[in-house]
Amino acid sequence: MLSEKDMEEAIVRNPAKYIGEEGLQLIARQFSIGSYRFDLLFEDRHGGKLIVEIQRGILDRTHMFKILDYCDEFRERNPAEFVEPMIIANIIHPEHKRRLSHRGISFREIPQTEFAGGMLQKSDEDLVQPKFIPNDVKSKPGLEDFSKARGGTMQYWRINTDSEARKDFRTFDLWYKFGMVFAGDFEGKKGAHADIFYKLSPGDGVFMHHSRLGIVGYGVVKEKWNTNIYEGKDRLIYIRELYEYRIAVDWDMDCDCRSNPLAIKGRLPYMGTYSHVDTGKWDVDSVLQELKKRSSKSIKK
Repeated sequence: MLSEKDMEEAIVRNPAKYIGEEGLQLIARQFSIGSYRFDLLFEDRHGGKLIVEIQRGILDRTHMFKILDYCDEFRERNPAEFVEPMIIANIIHPEHKRRLSHRGISFREIPQTEFAGGMLQKSDEDLVQPKFIPNDVKSKPGLEDFSKARGGTMQYWRINTDSEARKDFRTFDLWYKFGMVFAGDFEGKKGAHADIFYKLSPGDGVFMHHSRLGIVGYGVVKEKWNTNIYEGKDRLIYIRELYEYRIAVDWDMDCDCRSNPLAIKGRLPYMGTYSHVDTGKWDVDSVLQELKKRSSKSIKK
C-alpha cells in the first residue's frame, strides 16, 4: 500500500514531474522551524523557497490550514526570503481547490497510481546517491555504499544543533560534553532525521551550527554510524523526541566559539538540519581560520 513516505520519496526523486517545475533543488526533508515540521523544502532557480506538504488520500481541512502556519512561521523567521506553499494530495475536492486558490496556495492532485508507477522506476544509482535518501531507516543503503559513491574522500558538513530540543541546557554544550553529533525525531517520524548519519564517514569535518547564533564549533567524525536508534532512558539529550541518533565527533577546542559565535550567512550553507559543504563553493579554510581566531580571543578574555 502506498504511504506518505512513498509519495515523499517519489517527489524528491523527480520534483519536476510531481511539482511541475524544472530546476528545483531539494534543501531539506522533514524541515523543522519553530514548533512546526513540514515535509519538503525546495529552492527554485531564482532562489525562492517552496514549502511542500503531502497528504495521502483525500485532502482534509487540517492539512489545508497547517501549511499556512508553516509558511507564516518561515516568513517571520526569514523575512528576506521569498517563499510559497504547495499541497500535494491524491484527491482534492472542488470546494477545497477553490479555497486553496483564494488563499494563494498552489496544489497538485495526483492519483496514487502515478506515485506507485514512479516508485517502481527506482534504479540502483538512485539508491546510492547521497543527495536524496529515503526516510525509512530500514530501506537506507549501507555506509560502505556511500563511501564508494563519493570516492572515499574527506567531506565537510554543516549540522544544526536543534536549539529547540532542550530548554534547560544549550544543546551545543551537550554536543561538546558528550563529544557527539545528535538528532532526534517525534513519534511517527522514526528515521526522518537519520539521513546525515548514513553520510558521515570517519575523518569528515563537521561545522556545529546553532540557530540564531551561528557557527559555534568544528570537529572531525571519529567513527561510522552504528545505525542504533536510542529510545527511553538510553537517550542522552532528547526528552520530547522519542528517538535519538548520535555519532562520535572529536570537537576541536581550538575552534570552540560558544562564547563568540561566527555568523554563518555568506560563509556556509545554513538552511535545514544539515548541509553538505561544497569546497568548490565555500571557503572552508577561511572559516576554520576565523573560528580559531575567535576561539583564542575568547580564551584570553
